[in-house]
Amino acid sequence: MYRLADRHSPAVQVRDNLPGSAIRELLLDPDGTLWLATTGPGLWRRQAGRSVSYSVRDGLPDDKVRTLLRDRNGNLWLGTWSGLCRFQNGHFSSLTTRDGLPHDYIDALYEDREGSLWIGTVFGGLDRLRDGKFATYTTHEGLANNAATAILQTKSTHGGGVSRYRNGEFSHFTREHGLRSLFVWAIEQDRGGNLWVGTGLPASVGVFKEGKFISYGPEEGLTIEGGVRAIFADAEGNLWIGGDGGGLCRFRDGVFTSHTVRDGLPSNSIRMISQDRDGRLWIGTTEGLCRYHHGKFTIFQTQDGLANDTVYAMHQDADGAIWFGTQGGLTRHVGETFRPYTTRDGLFQNAIYQVLEDGEHNLWMSSNRGIFEVPISAFSEFDAGRISALKCIGYGVADGMKATQCEGASQPAGWRSRDGKMWFPTAAGVTMIHPATVQRNERRPPVLVEQVFVDGRSVAIGEPLRVSPGTRELRFHYTALSFLAPSKVRFRYQLEPFDRDWVEAGTRRVAFYNKIPAGKYRFRVIACNDDGLWNEDGASFAFYLPPHFFQTLWFLALCAAMVGLAGWSFHRRRMARAKAQFSMVLAERSRIARSLHDTLAQGFAGIAFQLEAVADKLSGAPAQAQQHLNLALSMVRHSLVEARRSVMNLRSAALESCDLASALAETARQMMADRSVDVNVQTSGPPRMLSPKVEDNLLRVGQEAVTNSLKHSQATQIRIVLDYQPTFVRLSIHDNGQGFEPNGLMAANGGHFGLIGMRERAKQIGGKIEIRSRPGAGTDVVLEIATHRTAQPSD
Repeated sequence: MYRLADRHSPAVQVRDNLPGSAIRELLLDPDGTLWLATTGPGLWRRQAGRSVSYSVRDGLPDDKVRTLLRDRNGNLWLGTWSGLCRFQNGHFSSLTTRDGLPHDYIDALYEDREGSLWIGTVFGGLDRLRDGKFATYTTHEGLANNAATAILQTKSTHGGGVSRYRNGEFSHFTREHGLRSLFVWAIEQDRGGNLWVGTGLPASVGVFKEGKFISYGPEEGLTIEGGVRAIFADAEGNLWIGGDGGGLCRFRDGVFTSHTVRDGLPSNSIRMISQDRDGRLWIGTTEGLCRYHHGKFTIFQTQDGLANDTVYAMHQDADGAIWFGTQGGLTRHVGETFRPYTTRDGLFQNAIYQVLEDGEHNLWMSSNRGIFEVPISAFSEFDAGRISALKCIGYGVADGMKATQCEGASQPAGWRSRDGKMWFPTAAGVTMIHPATVQRNERRPPVLVEQVFVDGRSVAIGEPLRVSPGTRELRFHYTALSFLAPSKVRFRYQLEPFDRDWVEAGTRRVAFYNKIPAGKYRFRVIACNDDGLWNEDGASFAFYLPPHFFQTLWFLALCAAMVGLAGWSFHRRRMARAKAQFSMVLAERSRIARSLHDTLAQGFAGIAFQLEAVADKLSGAPAQAQQHLNLALSMVRHSLVEARRSVMNLRSAALESCDLASALAETARQMMADRSVDVNVQTSGPPRMLSPKVEDNLLRVGQEAVTNSLKHSQATQIRIVLDYQPTFVRLSIHDNGQGFEPNGLMAANGGHFGLIGMRERAKQIGGKIEIRSRPGAGTDVVLEIATHRTAQPSD
């Protein structure tokens, strides 16, 4: 062995007080004690210059020590060629293949962050050693039989009689001690401190006195059939007995009396008997719960709120609530109300064989899948809706139990001893846990996203991922590193922002998502250890699922713009069509109005002139009156024809038979009657044919001007000049009447529609009309139209 002071000093060989064999490993304690693992004299301790050796004579399993380890609790572990050895408080204890090691040749030791001791063997692989929460007693520790059924400060076994555990040792009682059967299924202690046991095959009860059992069977009056499953000593000194058949049996003062279904029991097969603090006796049967009080039986079944009709256990908590363990869940009884709880509410298991309460007001229950605990307060919070499920902590093989199958259908199927320990019979011995001293796992498990699959294809995990548009399936594989109880690690995951809340995955280690919409996502997963401590940070994986081009904002905006443009275009076209239709209707109305004004109105004016002449000549010159009357009648006919032609938008009849100048002269003549007005029609320039529309509108304008002169101006002379020029035609109508103020009469009202009509007709043929007049100076109406182009009719 050499000692090195520092990196710069030479190594110094240590020669004194050393073993004479190879040194395989060194271990230095904080206090300076040096431990040496050797292949000859065993374990050496060197302290303050003095050496002490330990060998097989001191308790080592082998003098050949391969490796050393000091754990967090101060234990010194030695790996030898013949097993694992622990040195504690000056004593050695060993573990070999007989205790479960895969091989006795230990080559390496390591303690992980959760306190587990990892053992590397030469030929048996890797093994792990850890202190479980449960201590289990089997035949290896001295139990008579591993199939324990009932427990009461002692251990009762199936097929091995009664075992008593006292001062760390087991003692056994069999037929030699008075038992009629070794199948002991029930155990109880009466008020006098006497121990009673119930057996099966045959059914009997026995009381332990003076080191032996005094048994009672059918010969002594016991009516139980098959086997005794439940014994209970009440506060009044009665011993109540139930079993596979025969109903409820009471033993008092050496006499047995029985009650059956004929007396009000729901079934003769009984699994539980107990008494509440009010002195009421409760009997659990295979067909319902029964309460016996003041000599009367009351039955409660599932329709009354019981979780299941087969009742195994009863416990009354510190607040007075009574809890019943059944084949189908847990039931709480308060007042006259029964409230069931099952696995749907978060319960660990439905089949409940025993219900116990620890000093922290937690319920401990045994089942066919292990033992679990839940705070009593959780039930009230669950009923109030403050939590979504009952939070149970389950225990099994990973916690030190030899088997998860607990025994039930016997009483009591578990016991809380006076020191607070919980004892439960199982299919592999009796297991015990002390809730007050249980070391909770305070290590939050590291969480890892192991693999990500996109449409079945594995992708690299690292930087944020961009997946292909249209991805249909995403699969995330995750895990949490905890070797204490990996099967009890639970997970929650969430795909942000797709999931609104965490998804409870339980122990499942994969998450699936199908057909999620495009967007940016982050998959998060968190985990808790076997004691429910969560790693809230967890692990995450970010990715981006891009949309198809037809799902992008620019495409949707373009579509919206196109739809808007199409709508606007459609609206514009519709409005244009409506406007055109309205313009056509308005134009047609204006045309008809003008036509009616220029035909009927002016015709009526001429007729009126003729009728006035008739009135003047009727008495003095009947023959002339008759002429005027005939002319008025002709004008009526002509006006009707003109009105029809105007409505049908046809050319004036006057223009059908003569030219424009002649039509103007004829129109003036018809309007004259016997008025003393000199009408002179003149033509200048070479006459020529104009378009029918131009000629018709010129005629109507001239007709309107002459009519206005005759009706309003009191003129004595009217001169009509039609001037044909090479590039234009001008129509002038002049009278010497009284004139008017044009600005005052140009308003568009019903009294002067003729002036408006003349302007509209001029506009229709592309002409320019000018009306000049002043009071006392006559009136001039001049319409000029270019003849190199013709105004087109409006639509």
